[in-house]
Amino acid sequence: MSFRRPLAIAALASLWLAGASLAEPFREPARGSVERAAILDAIRPVVEAEMRGPVEFVVTTMRVAPNWAFMQVEPKRPSCATKRI
Repeated sequence: MSFRRPLAIAALASLWLAGASLAEPFREPARGSVERAAILDAIRPVVEAEMRGPVEFVVTTMRVAPNWAFMQVEPKRPSCATKRI
């Protein structure tokens, strides 16, 4: 799909920024936390535009530090039970 290219570019940019701050400790936001939701909501509009509809993310990896975030996610169509109105 065509949304992979922008996500790949964003991931590479994140890695580049992470390389500049390797000394910074990172952590993984807890599931259901406000911080995790805010990070996913930041990329949601771009992915929804590419996929032409609502998405939810399956998060494989999420790491955050004060000045950067890295995540590996797979966008999926929401199930009927969790469909947003």
